[in-house]
Amino acid sequence: MGRLGLGVATALSLLTAGGLYAQGPAPALGPQANTSYTYLGPAASAAPISEGAGPFGTYPQPIIPAAYNSTDPSTAAACPGTSAYNGMPSCGANDNSDDFVETPWDQILCRALRNLDIRLDYINWGISRPQTVLIGAYPGPGVLQPTFSQVPIGTFNGQVFYVPAWEVGLYPMSVQKNPTDVFPILNSSGSQIGQARAYDTTGISLYENSGFQGTFSLPMTYGTIEASGFILAKANSAPNPGGLPAGIVGQTESFAAIPVTVGGQPSDVVALFSQSFNQYFSSFVFGSEVNCYFNAIVPKDYGLVIKPMLGFRYLGIDEHFDVVATNPGVPPSTLESSTINNIYGPTVGCRLELLTQWFSIGVDPRVTFGVNQFAATVNSSDPNTGDSRDHDIDVRFAPVGAIDAYIKIPIQEHFRLYAAYNLFGTTNLSRPQSQVDYNVTTTGLNDTHLSLSSSGIMIQGYEVGCEFNF
Repeated sequence: MGRLGLGVATALSLLTAGGLYAQGPAPALGPQANTSYTYLGPAASAAPISEGAGPFGTYPQPIIPAAYNSTDPSTAAACPGTSAYNGMPSCGANDNSDDFVETPWDQILCRALRNLDIRLDYINWGISRPQTVLIGAYPGPGVLQPTFSQVPIGTFNGQVFYVPAWEVGLYPMSVQKNPTDVFPILNSSGSQIGQARAYDTTGISLYENSGFQGTFSLPMTYGTIEASGFILAKANSAPNPGGLPAGIVGQTESFAAIPVTVGGQPSDVVALFSQSFNQYFSSFVFGSEVNCYFNAIVPKDYGLVIKPMLGFRYLGIDEHFDVVATNPGVPPSTLESSTINNIYGPTVGCRLELLTQWFSIGVDPRVTFGVNQFAATVNSSDPNTGDSRDHDIDVRFAPVGAIDAYIKIPIQEHFRLYAAYNLFGTTNLSRPQSQVDYNVTTTGLNDTHLSLSSSGIMIQGYEVGCEFNF
């Protein structure tokens, strides 16, 4: 009971004084001393009292209460118990340590949490628009410069003379080179029955995309380890293709056109759609980094410092390009093209930081020697020519360059404001709008397939947030 009471009192004292952070072994208990010395004269004591000599005469020896003398204090060092959480020492065979023993892992985790810096940021980044390409193959000369039906202008010696229709002003004539401009559609006899135009990807825009980034910094003896990850909301763009061409008098039928090659060769074959034509593009970007910023080359409390850096980066870019075109009464014709780029590799760089009492300004350039392991897919469906599917996986060298320019403003000891401009980009990507070969076989079957290309991407914008620690 005495040990239990003393243990409860010790635990309450530790909790009050912050003893949850106590580390290391507890010292062995020494002999207990009575804090009250009582003199018992001959009349008050039933037992004889031995006296001892002192510098001022004789005085009775202190009386140790029996409760303190029941256990030999010299045995305390042999009892179990290594920390403040083990309970009081005891030599009982059935005494066990309690459930609050702090392991080495607990100690490491506790120290890490006490020194960890956490930064949470809102990001707003724009993605560079994809390269402008024609939706379809470049058409043959018979499409853009067709031979119109001829118009009789009179007879001479019983022979009828004809001239091309454009010469008498029935149809305009120009040197047409751009398939996105309106061009005439002729029937088998050479008479115009309508007009059409092809479309490209000019209207795609991927700016002003919100996202989130988290950064965790842990100081070490040799520098600081920083781990960060971001995710950007999916950027969607459905550019207005400008509608179908407006009809003209006598030729009211208007079409959206997708020119195709036949057997891999340029041709005058054009897929025509009179009801609707739509295109969609989406881009989803995410990534993470783990970097070690070593201690400054010339350590300073204030002034310009340079910190070398080594790390590792992963960057994911998932993009899709879809086309849907329809004619009345039949299923739509569709095209689905997608790419998933996975870029990863080691990173080198440095951090230049100007430290002052009121704020810190820094520039953080770095380069990743990345490898792009990507997958590309094209699916096509048409009610007249059938379905087609193509898929490929490839690996390319894709370096990533990045730079952050930032400012930190301390508000109080454990809280700082953060703002930055971010810019990074890479090359050797496969983007979905430029990897499609629009083709049909010589027998008229759908043969739309992959034609892998290479292009770059750039992402830039701003970042604002707060940094705090425990």
